[in-house]
Amino acid sequence: FMGEIRTSEAHWQTIGHERARGFLQCSLTANRLAHAFIITGPPQVGRMSLAMDIARAANCEIRPNGPCGRCDNCARITRGVHADVVVIDAQTPIRGVANTKASTEEDDRVRTSISIDHVRELKHDSVLNPYEGRSRVLILDVVEKMSDISSRALMKTLEEPALNTIIILIASSTKQLPETIVSRCQQIRFRPLSPEITENIL
Repeated sequence: FMGEIRTSEAHWQTIGHERARGFLQCSLTANRLAHAFIITGPPQVGRMSLAMDIARAANCEIRPNGPCGRCDNCARITRGVHADVVVIDAQTPIRGVANTKASTEEDDRVRTSISIDHVRELKHDSVLNPYEGRSRVLILDVVEKMSDISSRALMKTLEEPALNTIIILIASSTKQLPETIVSRCQQIRFRPLSPEITENIL
């Protein structure tokens, strides 16, 4: 979803989902952006787009009521080269920090879920000061496939939110997630896009 939507002075790359964008705009205006979010809904409805919009908004140098889409931080996040925005999924390499062992390409290829080492490295990253922006934003994709031990480690990280760090979880639903994780996150629920919006995207 690379189309750009303008709402007031903000430029959102998330298409549709006006209610979610409106909620985030209010949070930004009040300077009360949550330290943790969980975005749920079916695949291909813009969950990752919204996660990136949150990352841009949190680091925007102009700070309208959403991401400006034009400043250096917004542009670098869009290009996927911002040092403070990290996306983790099952195939993300283990770097070998925080008492973890660096993974091989074969390890990454066959891994089917976010591992305990991913969460350990996320916890390590969450307490670091932002390098080039205002906030570190750590995004975990498909968290419903985490193991129990990974979920418990993530829960402990969410219990002690680090200053200037936002953690965003992406899942199909909250049903497979522990309530202890869900209750510590601001929930944003996505529904399928309308046929009209889907047709415009295609």
